[in-house]
Amino acid sequence: MIAIVSAVFLASVLIHGTIAQSYPPPIWYFPFRVTLANGQGNADPSRTTSFADNVFVDIDLTQPFSLMSWISVSDIGSTFWRAALSIESPDATSALFRIALPPNQMNFNVAWMQSAQNRGGAINTTVVAPGPNVQFHLAMVKDGNAIAFYMNGARTSSISLSSQIFNPANFVASQKQVVLGRTRLDGNTDRSQWNGILRDVYLFDFALDDAEVEEEYQATLLE
Repeated sequence: MIAIVSAVFLASVLIHGTIAQSYPPPIWYFPFRVTLANGQGNADPSRTTSFADNVFVDIDLTQPFSLMSWISVSDIGSTFWRAALSIESPDATSALFRIALPPNQMNFNVAWMQSAQNRGGAINTTVVAPGPNVQFHLAMVKDGNAIAFYMNGARTSSISLSSQIFNPANFVASQKQVVLGRTRLDGNTDRSQWNGILRDVYLFDFALDDAEVEEEYQATLLE
């Protein structure tokens, strides 16, 4: 697992915000490309298996937010769960929110917590990862209990959560953390590790509209 100091992210957010936009910049931004090797099947300990920022994000998960990333998956027949993106907290036994590919499937699955120890549920979406080894832009926009999904800037589908996402609020942003390439499950970290590429990950603390998602897609298309 790797971590990068907060100054890089703060600078990246400032740079992102200088682009001509009619909406605020992301509150968290991973401005890099990282190739992750699925930990369960990775025999080389020198290869990166996940990324966890060392800075907490101040976000209320019961409110609207938008999360997006460029993604590529390296395998289509994995017998393991593969978590691409998670928002986690030590105040909860599992990830507060995560999106992953189930074993031997390419349809993304969304899961969330409704309390510190109780899962809110898991939903198999109709959002399909192309590939393998095909990069695509995936965006999720939460507004109320609804989450809209976008592939390569175009809205494709939506789901409705049966309960709100648990939002611990003890102190200092409640120690919420954005994690790439793995997830926290029943108190265990480094679960469901990703096999593939993640780059240009944005987290906004509001719901982007269709045009804004398209703008974010186009802004990183040629990177």
